[in-house]
Amino acid sequence: MALVTWDEIGGVPVHYARDLVPSVRNRGTRRRFRSQAAFKAKLDAMFAEMWEHCGLGKASVIVTAGAFVDKAGMHGEGRAFDLDGIVWLADDERAEREFYSVDFAADAPFYWAVGGILNRHMRFVLHAAFDATHEDHFHITDKHPPGFSSTSPSAVKYLQAAITHVHGRPIAIDGDKGPRTNAALQAVLEQLDIDGPIDDPAVWAAFNLATARLGMGATTTDSASDRALDDESTPRREDVAPTGDHERPLDTETSASFRLRLRTPRMRGDKVKELQRALKAAGHDPGRVDGIFGSKTKRAVEDFQRQLGLDVDGIVGPMTSGRLDDFTLRDVPVGAPMRVLGPMSDWSAIPVRTRRIRAMQILTDRYGYPVNGAAGIVGNLEAESGVMPNRVEGSRASAPMTSANNQGTSTTWTAEQVMNRAPGQTGPKRPGAGLAQWTFPTRRAGLFEHRFEGSKLGAAILFDMDAQIDYLVDELRSSQFRTTVDEVVRAAGVTVDRASDVFLLEFERPADMGTTQQQKRREFARRVLEDFRAVEE
Repeated sequence: MALVTWDEIGGVPVHYARDLVPSVRNRGTRRRFRSQAAFKAKLDAMFAEMWEHCGLGKASVIVTAGAFVDKAGMHGEGRAFDLDGIVWLADDERAEREFYSVDFAADAPFYWAVGGILNRHMRFVLHAAFDATHEDHFHITDKHPPGFSSTSPSAVKYLQAAITHVHGRPIAIDGDKGPRTNAALQAVLEQLDIDGPIDDPAVWAAFNLATARLGMGATTTDSASDRALDDESTPRREDVAPTGDHERPLDTETSASFRLRLRTPRMRGDKVKELQRALKAAGHDPGRVDGIFGSKTKRAVEDFQRQLGLDVDGIVGPMTSGRLDDFTLRDVPVGAPMRVLGPMSDWSAIPVRTRRIRAMQILTDRYGYPVNGAAGIVGNLEAESGVMPNRVEGSRASAPMTSANNQGTSTTWTAEQVMNRAPGQTGPKRPGAGLAQWTFPTRRAGLFEHRFEGSKLGAAILFDMDAQIDYLVDELRSSQFRTTVDEVVRAAGVTVDRASDVFLLEFERPADMGTTQQQKRREFARRVLEDFRAVEE
């Protein structure tokens, strides 16, 4: 068996870190690796496509857990590669970005987007949802041509994870391609304008590319048909039933039964612009306010419907539009009420980008924080909790209310059990709870005692982002933090890095406050700022 030796893939140096401490989340050192020449060519093509579609351009470092190993199996044949991470160093056009497979829960959309590129080129891709041994690396081989098989647990679980974490349609990630998975998949394929069964190689490839581009932030869900619209200046009339938010031919735009929805050709006009502005004010991202009802606008409508417990169909009828009427686009004076979303029980189903934007809007609109200062705060909240109000310490982002009890057994808690935790006796073993992972006993107790809009929410505050941010701001305005934190992050000229550092070092004060942690939180804050500015444009 002839092997070739190399130390780059797709023109990027390859590093190894498994002999270092720590062995993961580590850029490692440049090494030489071996594989079959044909497999190396596939790796080159795969990562070249990654650089093309990821939105960040060519990376600086690829970190691997290995390639050829003298043992049985595909590694021993020189036809396997383990991906630990990818690093993009900062330059004049981008901020630094580190991706590590072990952060699959905290970095879920990007993680499964990377999986999209891998699945376009390799048949076998083992990942964090497949089993625990692959939580810190992707294992990829080329034993057969790329394609989808419903009998492959790794392929089905990847498909379910991509649908859940990238395309925003939460389903069970259990490896069973049953009716719920099929229904969610069909909805996603329709949203992407992809026709055909997923086991068609061309459909599989198109789905994976769309997943990669969307999850890595390179594009929206708007498809090629969105970009090839005719130039009609008014919406095509979509005539729909007068009851519910579901469609059937019936009436004209001027009647009360008219609905906004995704269709071909796309609906256009001022009504769509008004909808997009309201969605942005509600903390969702419909894309540019261009008056075109494309797939990204549809997805924002679905996110809004899901949060408010409406039927999730992406169609704006009287029930959906009635709830959106309370929103305006950032013309609310500082201090004015803007809370409409209310409590939501399943924050893990809300895309992290939506959570970031919602928190930013509350801090800037209601409490008057400058954008950079607010981003420094929200970036830290993302590092602490993923911007999930109901996150408990030691939980995964996919199950924010599940953590170990005092006997070490994984337990799903009620809000009351979290609130009434007795250290070493009942409730979660670890104390942290909420957006800021409040841990210190008096501050943690204060969270559940906090009064918001005239009411003490008690345990229900765990599900209420607005109320928790109100408590957070009260803390920042207190004598303990007013001069050391609040006045700094409120300063007009504060940079996002300065705000992030101050919030970390003076407010959060975790056990790890070293330079690596500071850099990590700065990167979170920069990403928050980037997302918020994109919505504001």
